[in-house]
Amino acid sequence: MNRQTLKTCTFVVLLLLCNITRAENKLGSLIKDHMVLQREATINLWGWDNPGQKVKVITSWGEEKQTSTDNDGKWTIQIPTTTAGGPYQIEVKGSSNHHIDDVLLGDVWICSGQSNMYMPIKGYSCQPVENSNELILSANNNKIRYYHIPVSLNTIPQDNIQGKWVVSSSQEAPEFSAIAYTFAREIQRNTGIPIGIIATSKGASKIEAWMDPTALKEFSNISIPQTIPKKNGHKAPTLLFNTMIHPIVKFKAKGFLWYQGEANTFEPDNYARLSRSMIGRWRQLWEDQDMPFYYVQIAPYSYKGRKAAVLREQQAKILDIVPNTGMAVTMDIGSHDCIHPQDKETVGKRLAYIALKKTYGYSSIICDAPMLEKADGLGTSSVKLYLKNIGNGLTGFDKRLLGFEVAGPDKKFHHAIAMINRKDKTITVECNKVISISSVRYGFRNYIPSTLYNSGGIPASSFRTDNWK
Repeated sequence: MNRQTLKTCTFVVLLLLCNITRAENKLGSLIKDHMVLQREATINLWGWDNPGQKVKVITSWGEEKQTSTDNDGKWTIQIPTTTAGGPYQIEVKGSSNHHIDDVLLGDVWICSGQSNMYMPIKGYSCQPVENSNELILSANNNKIRYYHIPVSLNTIPQDNIQGKWVVSSSQEAPEFSAIAYTFAREIQRNTGIPIGIIATSKGASKIEAWMDPTALKEFSNISIPQTIPKKNGHKAPTLLFNTMIHPIVKFKAKGFLWYQGEANTFEPDNYARLSRSMIGRWRQLWEDQDMPFYYVQIAPYSYKGRKAAVLREQQAKILDIVPNTGMAVTMDIGSHDCIHPQDKETVGKRLAYIALKKTYGYSSIICDAPMLEKADGLGTSSVKLYLKNIGNGLTGFDKRLLGFEVAGPDKKFHHAIAMINRKDKTITVECNKVISISSVRYGFRNYIPSTLYNSGGIPASSFRTDNWK
């Protein structure tokens, strides 16, 4: 080998070594074209570059910030945002430069849970979504952006994910969560604010899988796996949190939407406590202790061998123990034979009604479900029920009220006759088979059709006056 050839080879090797040791200026996976950033907030932008590298962020809405990476090459910059609008551009300058285009300032909602939240507008195999064609055809709206997080499991919290922001269109909409999209459509249509949806769900997942060790600390009976189980890893504590929640905690958001619970119907008794701990921890991680958390009460379904009515009861208790929450009731859209109700549009709308009233100030609408407040006359043959959240009164929409049951001291339940008293807006419940009523229940079965609504068309949650096992 002559001297010139040796010099050339040495140069090539040195160049390769430089390329190997030099870190790439990489952005967090949510920081991409078409993203929605939370309006009127201080948001985080983050990424990785060479250790000690200066990084500058310049936005077209007039903000400019600079920092340096730490010893691990990580950097985070906090940027104030303005009122809703766009599109804007962002420049990130480091060892190399990034140009992020078509950025909107609006409201970001994180949508999580299991298969009913995940269910796309195109439906599942042999399980369609009602009105899917209309949902798809009306999806052309560049003020709605959607980010889907792929399902993965890990025993170690991850910092990054794979995904991209997609502008809502008829072409893309079939893959969107039907509930999340309908929610976004209703909010955007009524407020004019751009909406970003981050969809992070997994079918058949338990609530424990979406919680971190801190949230699970008070539950001594729950053990955190050190390895990924060969089966049902999506049910194991922390494994979905690590990969599908932890990577996005820096991303400022307006609130959470949650549809989960079916997988916890085998052991439902601690669900309210688990929910309180998870919600509190998520709010802590997002640095907002009042962050809205709106969720769906599971729909009626046969649930053989499970305790779905108790799970629904636990979900209703969340409203009393966790502030700034709202529950969308689905008692009227369940299916005896399919755990995935076809009518997802109604669910998305009901979540939107809650957000429109509680978050966006539309005070005139009715969003909360009728809930039992008190019962007078227990121990007699006629019980009067007082419900809250009834709006202008209760109704069966001209149909007979079904689903009411009563029991005496023997705890044997019988179908009861229920009548709405228009004068005082109460319900009288009677049964000629029970002289002394010890308990009244409504809809307190795994599957039962709903017949009781308030004047806003919101169905009553199932309830009971007893606490019998």
